Amino acid sequence: MRPQHASTTAKVIAAATILLASDPRTAARVSPGAAELCSQLLSGSRRDRWLASAAASPVLRPVWRGLERLTLPGIVSHYWHRKRWIEVRCRAAIAEGFKQIVILGAGFDTLGLRLSTEFTPLSR
Repeated sequence: MRPQHASTTAKVIAAATILLASDPRTAARVSPGAAELCSQLLSGSRRDRWLASAAASPVLRPVWRGLERLTLPGIVSHYWHRKRWIEVRCRAAIAEGFKQIVILGAGFDTLGLRLSTEFTPLSR
């Protein structure tokens, strides 16, 4: 990993989030605002912007799905299930009265960003 640069894994998972959100069959699985934030996070370079655009493209969706089947079948679903599991538990902790959540190794995950706008210090 290079300092000051996002990992390839972070970019792939952000693109997978955009892919899921852009598909009418899976869009409801993606947390509100997550795909938009992933697009913003993937705006730092021409290559990243291409990745975000390609992940959102209905024309390229079958290509992405085919690549997934050839390389790691089910990985996009795995990403979604893992993200959903973590988010549900974080929200449950907040509902129980927890005041802080520490996110380690978040990459381009948007949970911290989304929670920080939803639960500002004044709302506690």
